[in-house]
Amino acid sequence: MYAIKRSLSVALALPLLLSISACGKTEPDKPAEEVKPKIEKLEPATLFTGDKVTLPAPFGALKLGMTQAEAKAAMADLPEDGTIKTESYPDIWFNTDFDDETTKLSRVYFNLAKADAIKFATEKWGAPQEGTDLDAKVQWWFNPADNLRVSISDSFTEGEAHVEFTYYWPVTQLIGEGKELAFEKDAPLLGLTPADLDAKYPKWVKKESAEDAAKSQEDIAKLAGEDAKALMGKPTASIDLEYPPTEWGKYWTSVHLSWTDEGKLERFWFGIDFEPHPAAKDEIFALFKKKWGEPKEIEEYGDKIFVFSEDPRIEVEEDTISNKWDVTVEVPETE
Repeated sequence: MYAIKRSLSVALALPLLLSISACGKTEPDKPAEEVKPKIEKLEPATLFTGDKVTLPAPFGALKLGMTQAEAKAAMADLPEDGTIKTESYPDIWFNTDFDDETTKLSRVYFNLAKADAIKFATEKWGAPQEGTDLDAKVQWWFNPADNLRVSISDSFTEGEAHVEFTYYWPVTQLIGEGKELAFEKDAPLLGLTPADLDAKYPKWVKKESAEDAAKSQEDIAKLAGEDAKALMGKPTASIDLEYPPTEWGKYWTSVHLSWTDEGKLERFWFGIDFEPHPAAKDEIFALFKKKWGEPKEIEEYGDKIFVFSEDPRIEVEEDTISNKWDVTVEVPETE
């Protein structure tokens, strides 16, 4: 009987003891919810910084001219389509464009209210230079030290501007000082073989097979008609040098090459554009005179040609169709 009473007492006391024991314990701390840092929304004016043209912050460590693989390494979260969105500028899409052939970053751009874009750029980088593109007005700012330029033009939306940053070389960087052309610094071009070009100019050599040339002609014919294709002649393999565009060039500066039967380079020529900014025509010609002195004027088939040197022979001629200066350098003729 005693044992039963004792057991009953213990049974009745146990809940009370457990309750008292529980009062002395604390609940384990719950892990704190991760608080994401609040990202400040910035004004579009902050996309225009410094006292010279600079890539806006949303493009991060990207640099014009880097390959797509290099860009992915520089910005790990770069989307596959190249479009960057950031909470700092929720209403703006920042776009990157990689060349299909070279995979290099050729331009970055975004759209903004036109009045604001021009105002912000002018406040930071000074008055623009006026130009045109397909008869549409374009305003340009240049940063020659960093080979960076920006253009502001109308977008497809009324009142909105297309703000585009591209890489370029100033004309002075392309041609340099002294008689020799700056882009020939790795080796004078005249007399080189294709193998020499591969060895001396690997970064700038551009080759096109006969098959690729035929495809290019087909593409042109689709736009310009079969008559244009007939004028281009038989498609053949070619080797050129391809440098960045100058101030008023669109995509690149091509140096075209001509060879002897023995496979040595005997002639090359390139163009320097001034069509978007006609005032540059005289400015560029003044650079030629500063570099090579006063030219001798001759006339061939009704066209005026300026001869700046006889050895090598350096001729400059105005291309009145494309609105550029054509520069030709060749081995002098021997009697």
